[in-house]
Amino acid sequence: MRAALDSTIGMGFGNRLLNQNPGITGEGNEAQWSAGDDGNRNYKKGDFYTAYIKGSHELLLNIPDGWKGFTRGVWKYDFKAGDTTFQSENKMVVLKLGTK
Repeated sequence: MRAALDSTIGMGFGNRLLNQNPGITGEGNEAQWSAGDDGNRNYKKGDFYTAYIKGSHELLLNIPDGWKGFTRGVWKYDFKAGDTTFQSENKMVVLKLGTK
């Protein structure tokens, strides 16, 4: 039997480059963003909104008599995902996901 394992590891980040635009976020007009614009409201200029590491792993097995097996696994961890704040019914809610 022969086996081949291929792994790829990557990382990345996202940073807000511009200030919030009140015309987009509906500042002063809550009805304008009632459907939710928390993604835009949460992050100010210079804030990181994502910082992640991800991986992909593939295993190929060549078994005698012409049989083959293949499996793939992927994962991702975002270090900033637990630092999300959003507006809900005029209350500020802070989500803390996972443990640190």
